[in-house]
Amino acid sequence: MKLARNTEWTIVGLLIVYIAFAPGFAMVRDMLASPVGKAVALGAIVYVWKTVSPLIAVLLVVLYLKCTRMSVW
Repeated sequence: MKLARNTEWTIVGLLIVYIAFAPGFAMVRDMLASPVGKAVALGAIVYVWKTVSPLIAVLLVVLYLKCTRMSVW
């Protein structure tokens, strides 16, 4: 399911704004605290990479790292 160019850039813009200004959802952080939640999230990122858009998948990786509270930053 490839996206149209305008739709893809709209989603990219929204993800960038979300990464820059939103603190994140507590529900997502709680889900990513478990190993099963991490596996599901990484599987979803791989799915987005393969079928939708690699650029969107990279932004989702940034969100994943932001929500898992890793000491990467």
